[in-house]
Amino acid sequence: MNIPNEIYEYAQKYGIDWTSTGGGCDFIIRTIGQTELKLADPKDTGWCPDSIDNECVVCIESNGNWNGEKVKKFPNCRDAIKWMANYPWVEGETST
Repeated sequence: MNIPNEIYEYAQKYGIDWTSTGGGCDFIIRTIGQTELKLADPKDTGWCPDSIDNECVVCIESNGNWNGEKVKKFPNCRDAIKWMANYPWVEGETST
């Protein structure tokens, strides 16, 4: 698994799992129906952040679109994982 242990363990506290692409890119991911939330590095969404304290994004993807139809920015992975655990967000909130 190519996910820092601190990120993996924090996600597990919220019942969020991980997935492997088979190409060396592993992600913290939450699937709700046809929607997938993927924790990613903001500089390259093909990778997981290097540290739980790093800035990150959550890519909101549906129907197998791994390009991130919407991306929401976070100052650190803790905030992102908490948001992922509580998705869907309150109606009226916009992604940034």
